[in-house]
Amino acid sequence: MMILTATDWRPEVAEVWCAAVRATLTTPHHAACLWRSVEPKCSCQTKQIPHAGPTVALFAVDRYAAGPVRMFLEEDMIPVRPWSVDDYPGRLVAAQGNVHGQPWPALTIKRDHGEPATSIVPQRFVRDGGCPDWLPADLCEPALRANAKVLGQHFLHLDKMYRKGVPEAAEKNALLALLRERYADAPPAGPGLGDMVAAGLAAVGITPERVSKVLGVKDCGCGKRKQTLNELGRKFGIG
Repeated sequence: MMILTATDWRPEVAEVWCAAVRATLTTPHHAACLWRSVEPKCSCQTKQIPHAGPTVALFAVDRYAAGPVRMFLEEDMIPVRPWSVDDYPGRLVAAQGNVHGQPWPALTIKRDHGEPATSIVPQRFVRDGGCPDWLPADLCEPALRANAKVLGQHFLHLDKMYRKGVPEAAEKNALLALLRERYADAPPAGPGLGDMVAAGLAAVGITPERVSKVLGVKDCGCGKRKQTLNELGRKFGIG
């Protein structure tokens, strides 16, 4: 899987993104940061691109990513716990936008298989409903002060890091500094228990597509079972 982000004049945000993805994403992947003005110094691959404006997400996954699964995740959407791309199933996945919950490509997953309908990853301000139980406790108060958002079940969205004059700019930068420290020396994430079981089954020809075909259903539920095994494995320190 290829996962991409993009940055213009805030390379330090992309640097934290690269470190966090490396430390949390259990799906085998290649990560890359596309940049226009200032190249970030990070563990990801980097590539300079022309200005693409608000269409950069779709532009990136179509032009700069290859493979059956391609993902774009905006630089200020930082994963804060182990996750797999299979936690967000669907042929086309997008973040929930601010306008009537419409799809927003700041998080975009494209697959060559699956249902054609767009799957929406929910998003809200931390202040609206408080900190979810999956958000690390030490990040709760800083996220509230920074007026950050939570996205899906794994991402802390710092929000508007590229804009000048945001009221919570100092608090957002303080939260970024906490995340930088959190992932400074973090080892790369390994596959979860569910990922390992799925890989073993695939090695002998048992794939979700084949199981679905045998059962005569569109979705065998294999992805959900893999996610459950991943969560169980992490609870007991496996993966």
